[in-house]
Amino acid sequence: MSGRSWSPGSPRAWGLRARIVTTAAVLTAVGMAALVAITALVLDRANDANVRGLLEDRAQAVAAASVAPDGSLGEPQGLAASDEVAWIFDASGAQVHGPAGSDLDHAAARLATVTAPATAEPDGWLLYAEPLPRGAGAVVVGSSLRPYESTRDTALLVAGALGVLVVGSVTAMSAWTVTRALRPVTSMARSAAAWSEQDLDRRFDLGPPHDEITELGAVLDALLGRVARALVAEQRLTSELAHELRTPLTVVRAEAELALRSPALPADEADRLERIVAATDHLASVIDALLSAARGASSAETPVPVDEVLAAAASVASTGRLDVDLVVAPAGRLYVATPVDVAARALSPLVANALRYARTAVTVAARDGGAVVEIEVRDDGPGVDPGRREDVFVPGRRSVESPGAGLGLPLARRVARGSGGDVQLAEGSPTRFVLTLPKAARPPRD
Repeated sequence: MSGRSWSPGSPRAWGLRARIVTTAAVLTAVGMAALVAITALVLDRANDANVRGLLEDRAQAVAAASVAPDGSLGEPQGLAASDEVAWIFDASGAQVHGPAGSDLDHAAARLATVTAPATAEPDGWLLYAEPLPRGAGAVVVGSSLRPYESTRDTALLVAGALGVLVVGSVTAMSAWTVTRALRPVTSMARSAAAWSEQDLDRRFDLGPPHDEITELGAVLDALLGRVARALVAEQRLTSELAHELRTPLTVVRAEAELALRSPALPADEADRLERIVAATDHLASVIDALLSAARGASSAETPVPVDEVLAAAASVASTGRLDVDLVVAPAGRLYVATPVDVAARALSPLVANALRYARTAVTVAARDGGAVVEIEVRDDGPGVDPGRREDVFVPGRRSVESPGAGLGLPLARRVARGSGGDVQLAEGSPTRFVLTLPKAARPPRD
């Protein structure tokens, strides 16, 4: 089962660039919304203060023109046209001056007996009333709020449009700046994804560090240098060990085969020698797998039928328990681009592990996985503790009750990855290990 992977340039939800740009846009939008709200509040208060101040001045002017020096009320004289929306009431609340009959006039009449300044807002108007000097009555003046509301609405509309423009500009500028700043990182990610274990000498080479990105590139170049030296040392050590082991193995196998040619050899000794020859063959195959993993297994020059891989792996792994059925499903016309011996070295540890823990049966089946071929090894054993799913691929790490050395599954994954594939432990029950290998670009011609 191949895991989900991300490659540079592919869509990715909520990447760093998207998070930065989205955060900038949201913060700017919130700031502009708060600014518009504050502007509306300030305009409302300013309009209210202006209207109230204007009405207070008008009320005082109407009162001065209406009250005689002896405190009696008279018809106001010399009022401006703007003071026509004014009412004068005597001490009993009777209207002395002003329009009458409309809803606005009725609202003004309700303020006829005020003893302190008061206001009312009927139907888009603001009425202001204050008592006349010497208790002569009350004066009520009014002003329409619609011009002020229209001015406020226009100002808010302009502020909103400006806010949208600012948010769009900040978002575009943030996207451009972040894209420009992260362009070296994107280039580094694509370069690193294109490199393989064979490109040990490749470096980012961003030049002398002069900012955070180039400093990161210099640190990664140094890290890649250390990793390359470690890989080269590991490959050299593995190759040298494998080379040194081949000579004694050849000698042991040759001596065993010569001994088997003896006509007077007892049957029991012949069986022992045959087991020695089989063991040397198995050890030689393990050495070949180690060499393939150390060098990085190359692709096969010709497509390899998956059925051959399954048969080779089953023949190596089926020398264990005889009380477990090993079922190998035909793969049909599936081909991999991996040499058969390398693919078998990746698959046989999975089959051997399944045979070791299965209760009654092990099933091996292959299926088309698009760009890869997926080979599933299933057994009906006790399964793997969910907390140890990745531990099974750590060399030398095994459970106390395990009879193995903890090297088979890690080797299988390493050989598979060296061939461009992988080995994964599928979730759930029953236990399922899935080997993926690159699918051949085209099957061989019949």
